[in-house]
Amino acid sequence: MARPRKPTRLLLLTGTGKKNPGRLKGRAEKGPDGAWRDSVPESPALAGDPPAYFDAEERERWAELLRIVPDGVLTERDRITAEMIAQLWAGLRRRALDSKEMSLLANLLGRCGMTPAERSKVGVPSAAKAKGNPFQNLG
Repeated sequence: MARPRKPTRLLLLTGTGKKNPGRLKGRAEKGPDGAWRDSVPESPALAGDPPAYFDAEERERWAELLRIVPDGVLTERDRITAEMIAQLWAGLRRRALDSKEMSLLANLLGRCGMTPAERSKVGVPSAAKAKGNPFQNLG
């Protein structure tokens, strides 16, 4: 079975465009400043209330997910994925998951950059680095 395709945002955050630009062909484009940009139209970040059918534990997991997911990874288009994560995570806390569900949860978390291995590949730029002239404090 082939490896699943990584989300373009995750590739951009890991710096894949610099190392292997061919991977981004058709998925991203270089901007005027030379930085890679996702060619998929922008979607607002995932936010808001959990689905109405969630129980209390699933609502807590939803809020925690929104708090800890790396910026720019989950958007409104990924709402179904976030619902699945919250439900499976709640089941994990209840110790009610079987091995297939545990595997699915681990897979979904990995795809969202939320496992140690995937997190080590994601470099989110800090606000301090992104703003200002990097040479202004020199001599």
